[in-house]
Amino acid sequence: MISRVTEKSLIFIEKYFYLFALIELLILLFNLYYNLNIPNLKNWDESRHGSNAFEMLKQHNLIVNYYRGMPDYWNLKPSLANWLIMMGYQLFGYNALGLRFFSGLCMVIIEIALILFMKNRYGSLAALITGAAFLSCAPIILNHCGRTGDPDAVFLLFFTLSMLSLMKMDQKMIYFYLSGLFFAFAFLAKSWHAMSIVIIIGLVILCGGKLRKINIRQYGLFFLCAVLPVLLWALARYFYDGMTFFKAMIQYDLLKRSTLAIEHHREPRWFYFHFILTHYTYWFLLVFGTLTACLTLLNRERFRRHKSAIIPIFFWLIIPFIIYTLSKTKIFWYIYPIFPVLAICAGLFTARLIRMKKTGLTVFLIAFLALSFYGSEKYIVHSITRQRPADIQLIFQNAERDAHVKQMNVYLGDRLTWQQSTYLSALLYGQFKPQDGGLSAFARAHDNKSLLLLSNNVENKRMIASKHYQIVMSNTGYYLIKKK
Repeated sequence: MISRVTEKSLIFIEKYFYLFALIELLILLFNLYYNLNIPNLKNWDESRHGSNAFEMLKQHNLIVNYYRGMPDYWNLKPSLANWLIMMGYQLFGYNALGLRFFSGLCMVIIEIALILFMKNRYGSLAALITGAAFLSCAPIILNHCGRTGDPDAVFLLFFTLSMLSLMKMDQKMIYFYLSGLFFAFAFLAKSWHAMSIVIIIGLVILCGGKLRKINIRQYGLFFLCAVLPVLLWALARYFYDGMTFFKAMIQYDLLKRSTLAIEHHREPRWFYFHFILTHYTYWFLLVFGTLTACLTLLNRERFRRHKSAIIPIFFWLIIPFIIYTLSKTKIFWYIYPIFPVLAICAGLFTARLIRMKKTGLTVFLIAFLALSFYGSEKYIVHSITRQRPADIQLIFQNAERDAHVKQMNVYLGDRLTWQQSTYLSALLYGQFKPQDGGLSAFARAHDNKSLLLLSNNVENKRMIASKHYQIVMSNTGYYLIKKK
């Protein structure tokens, strides 16, 4: 009875596959873009990249990262992610949506690529399970990736496309070249993080018996695709400040991150395993269980038949994990490249077991699939529907509606500092001009073209009244004032 139901269900899924895929895509779009435009810009990487992109636009410079009017030697990533943010600003304006739009779009492209790849190679059921596992992966949706202006979504897109191309290189050699090209774009998004792609490609060629099957010309074309885009960017950067940027890239972004726990990111050895287990719990347990079951079914003949997929999947899983586990600096988003392949494994292994049409196993897997998707999606929806704006950013957003104060100088009082998120919100909303010096510098300004941001408290309210300052905007946290 169950086997007949399963057979009919598989036929139904095959018939209406694109409808189900569309539903998954709509859920992903909701996960990525609902409440995305509220002013809750994140400190550090998102705001730094957003500020770099804003100032690059204002400086009319596509190559050099600027921060506070000077070349930025703290953000040592190439410019690809900044270019996308710049495009977002041009399309949607200077706001959180413009900052984050292309991160979300990268995640959408990954979802489509995974579904189509799995559909063509492993069937509709595996494709839909993979799509569900990816779109409900809370870490890459919520934190430092899909819903932020960080470069991680861009990097994840090209990392994934490189790996999918590598898995298809047995069909046509053009996929080998594409794998190299996508590596180049991944490098231009996140620098040395992309080197794990080269290691995986090398191991797949070596362990897959392809080392001598690829001729010199083909290796040359791969090298050209992998190096030329990076070389063009590097030459453009070199003509601006010589080796200064590249020395910092090597000394800080590569060597220090690998050998020292910089910026207090010291974590235990099994940090990444614990992170995956606690933040992708249901899907990880499903992958682990179905993988174990499928390994019991694997024999030498089946391994040879599926070697072109098994070897890339294996190295895609373990190489990033090993590299970042050995690195002294451990940050949770470094492990994000593993999540697309975990989604592939969820789809591949679960669909394989369901197609065996074992009654008890099928019922258990369907129930666990439903639990995995529901539990993960519920957490994502809960998180994005409860996001709230930051008061200090909201006051700048509200102030931009007043045409009389746009592009004014802004000072900070009350021991407030120009955190990167505060600085970016001042730039984006009203294109204000952040200034140092605090209350004393504001008081010395001899015109009424300056603003002062103060905490909303009784002491400041009295000071505003005593000095006859005008409140331009206020909320529960802050006052924005100017001289009359």
